[in-house]
Amino acid sequence: MKWLGQRRRRRTSPARTLCAIGMAAAISAPTMALIATMAAVPAAAQNIPLLPTPPTLAPPAPPAPPPPPNPVIIRPRTVAPAIPAPTQGVPPLGWYLMGGIFVAAASPIVGTIVLKREMTSQEVWTSTLTSFLGPVGWAMAQQMFPPSGKNGPVPPSGPVPPSGPDGAVHHSADRGPPGAPRGPPGAPHREGFGAPPRGAGFVPDEVVVSTDPGVSTETLDALLQRLRIARLETLESALVGRTYHRLRINPRSDVLTTIRMMERQALIAAAQPNYIFRLAQDHAAEPKGETGQYAIGKLHLSEVHRVATGKGVLVAVIDSAIDATHGDLDGAIAADFDSTGAAAAPDPHGTGMAGAIASHRDRLGVAPRASLLAIRAFTSDGGGTTFRIIKGLDWAAAQNARIVNMSFAGPADPAIHAALAAAHDRGMVLVAAAGNAGARSPPLYPAADPNVIAVTATDTDDALLTQANRGKHVAVGAPGVDILVPSPADAYQLTTGTSVAAAEVSGTAALMLERNPALKPDEIRDILMATARHLGAPGRNNEFGAGLVDPSEAVEKAPRGMPLTH
Repeated sequence: MKWLGQRRRRRTSPARTLCAIGMAAAISAPTMALIATMAAVPAAAQNIPLLPTPPTLAPPAPPAPPPPPNPVIIRPRTVAPAIPAPTQGVPPLGWYLMGGIFVAAASPIVGTIVLKREMTSQEVWTSTLTSFLGPVGWAMAQQMFPPSGKNGPVPPSGPVPPSGPDGAVHHSADRGPPGAPRGPPGAPHREGFGAPPRGAGFVPDEVVVSTDPGVSTETLDALLQRLRIARLETLESALVGRTYHRLRINPRSDVLTTIRMMERQALIAAAQPNYIFRLAQDHAAEPKGETGQYAIGKLHLSEVHRVATGKGVLVAVIDSAIDATHGDLDGAIAADFDSTGAAAAPDPHGTGMAGAIASHRDRLGVAPRASLLAIRAFTSDGGGTTFRIIKGLDWAAAQNARIVNMSFAGPADPAIHAALAAAHDRGMVLVAAAGNAGARSPPLYPAADPNVIAVTATDTDDALLTQANRGKHVAVGAPGVDILVPSPADAYQLTTGTSVAAAEVSGTAALMLERNPALKPDEIRDILMATARHLGAPGRNNEFGAGLVDPSEAVEKAPRGMPLTH
């Protein structure tokens, strides 16, 4: 037993070394102040004798002669000796405060250089409190901001370990779409651990991490327990080949700090915020009086339905709750899935998007005989998250959906990009709303993802919806202003936005796949753009893309396909 009697060597981290430096500086500050104060005492004060010198006795003086009559007495003017002004030294408290401020300001800079990464909030607070209060500050910091192994997470020091059997730490599936966050510049970060972009909405106390298939939940839970992080939900994604976990972070930490800490764990393949997406509907209103469906004429639906109706084509609709009992959707819902985990009443947005695709009683959808997969990933307030959307995409792939309609928009999301890339490779046609954030908005996702067909909205005069996003990623447009669609409780509504335009293009893709089931996603995109009726500036433009979608022409081109252009 060689280990008996031996003391275990304890590795001192650079962060604790910095804290010790701050503590030493804080302790030495009073001593330095006292020495400096002593040095500042005036030199004159150092010549004062310790005991008084006894006076010297002089012999008695002879008697003075008598004064003359009326003498004039002149008294000499006495001049007081000059007393030098005392020199004022810096008091000990001043030296103490200046030393503490200097060490507190310098410690994050030194720590960043030594650790080769930015210091965590726990490390910064420890160095700051230690600089001012010495050992007492260090003890306070351990209780108020606990490090890893006690009550909270701190990224371990040392090199980044490998995260896969081949030793690689870069995962191409997690690199994200163009514009995906990469983290602060200059930091040596792994792919898949980007900081949230400015202005992006995300759940403030959650992160989404992914692990390789060989990592068990028991192994992950042991790590998370040490870091005081709770695993809320797990998805073994057959679509991506990864296991995704929704985690609740340490209440004393934040999302970015948690991502940086996860970046240095060998078990974690990627980590990111649980981003929030919004349904891309500008507004909805109740119809007043007799309202026609101008989209029927714009899209030549009466003509195209003589050739194709979308029969047998599975279209997944990732949205809010759909009213499957609505008369116009009777028999249209083939299956449903709820990724939110909470029951909810049917919602106007989800019901309207389903109706724009497959209405077949009082109103007419683009593909009235298509079969819908109703996937609820959004709540009634219009919000959905990364984890819910990934669950919806994974379920849609498992059901062999041919088309996925995504009438929502949000930030660039590496995890969703990985799922979209895998779905595209499986032959799933992905359609998304360009968004309603206006001309100055940056591209929104998933529409701006290269695997997705981005759709904008036009009105009855073929003018662009004012609120629609612009960009080179826009492929085609479709009617999207005051479109009559179903609403819960067998009612109807007028909806406006790129949401309903995307649903119409999803219906058009269903018509094409009925005619030619062998069409691939890129062929669908090419045919839609090649047959679109041009709008706006000459050539393809950032407002309308290739122009207004034309289902009749697209279906005609579907049987023989088109050569790929990209």
